[in-house]
Amino acid sequence: ILPLLDELKDDPARPRFAIVGEPSSMQVVLAHKGHYAYRCHVRGVEAHSSLAPRAVNAVEYAARIVTRITEIARRKADGGPFDERYPVAHTTLHNGVFEGGTAFNIVPRHAHFDFEIRTVEGDTNEALFGEIERYALGELLPEMQIIYADASIEFEVLSATRGLDTAPDDPIVAETLELTRDLGPRETGQVSYATEAGLFQAVGIPAVVCGPGSIEQAHGPNEYVDLDQLARAEQLMQRLLEKLSR
Repeated sequence: ILPLLDELKDDPARPRFAIVGEPSSMQVVLAHKGHYAYRCHVRGVEAHSSLAPRAVNAVEYAARIVTRITEIARRKADGGPFDERYPVAHTTLHNGVFEGGTAFNIVPRHAHFDFEIRTVEGDTNEALFGEIERYALGELLPEMQIIYADASIEFEVLSATRGLDTAPDDPIVAETLELTRDLGPRETGQVSYATEAGLFQAVGIPAVVCGPGSIEQAHGPNEYVDLDQLARAEQLMQRLLEKLSR
């Protein structure tokens, strides 16, 4: 989507607004958190575990970074900032994947893990990721390189999605509410998951989220969308086509 947005941002014929069809139970969503995902690669040096002090254990150093991320997450939960519009009112950090090592008696040479940051207003991804990066590169890496000069810690960006914050009085809101009459909740709302809507807004295209299904049924072993929700989404698309054809 990023190449598309690069083309649209300076195009005089760019869309007047965007409706992003993520699962909102056909409710018109005006705001969501920013979402940023990273992979951290930690490289040490292997050895037989009986000689562990001579090696650099990539799993252990990766685990220390994971622990620091967890500490930041707890700090955000306890101290905010808070945005009560969201079901989870504070910024969250989450460690989702961890891999490393080959055998219990070999000091692991490599480990990697994936983590994410979901921000509310008042927090920035730059500040939070910067704190993690400074700890890893400023404190841990020099410690690793005392033993093995080629040890490394590298961060890879997996995704970067800006938050959405559409004003309730933006014309797109009234237009979308009209299109969704009798199709879903009449009030507008906010969600904690992220969508491409914030990316559209960032290039000057007003955006909301409105789509079939519920995030509560997403990303589970029995993920599904009710047929009634799909029928309502089809009605929305039909109404939009009729509006654009006038």
